[in-house]
Amino acid sequence: RILENFQAQYPNVRIRVEESLSGHLIDMLERGSIDLAITYLAGRLRGMDSRLLLEESLHLVGAVGSSLAGGRGVSLTVALSQPMALPGPDHALRRLVETAARQSGSALNNVIEVNSLALQMELATRGVAHTVLPLATVAAQLARGELFARPLANPAISRRLAIVVPRSRPLSAACVAMRKTWLETAPALIRSGNWP
Repeated sequence: RILENFQAQYPNVRIRVEESLSGHLIDMLERGSIDLAITYLAGRLRGMDSRLLLEESLHLVGAVGSSLAGGRGVSLTVALSQPMALPGPDHALRRLVETAARQSGSALNNVIEVNSLALQMELATRGVAHTVLPLATVAAQLARGELFARPLANPAISRRLAIVVPRSRPLSAACVAMRKTWLETAPALIRSGNWP
């Protein structure tokens, strides 16, 4: 909806969307390959201006036939007792899970390291492993009944989604307009229940 709103307001602006891991997006911003990123924050970003869009809770995600499907929250210890498909240790999501595991005394064992969101979800759908993701990432699969999602508890884990631009170069008018559209539209979608 955000891109639709932007395109309706600015039909002559060319939009290019890049999908990648948060660290890669920040690298692309630094190199000037992209002008703006919607990314998860993992600490302070030097040389970047970030505006918080939302904070998302992370969920255990898996096949609907899993013994952990159904119910409300699931403890991190129980979740991590299952085979997990998670990104590698350099990924912010993995570091969040590892930190929460250490703090709760849980062990992160039996991990298939997968730096591909599509493959993480495929492994979860096929019942090979569970994964940890925000609801927005798996909303379509949940609606189709392909996956289940339960919020992580004891401890709960969340991460912050932000719009990020570099401070080292002036923003184009199109970039300013896109940032404005995101900052105006995302909160309205969240309030209306249309996020994800």
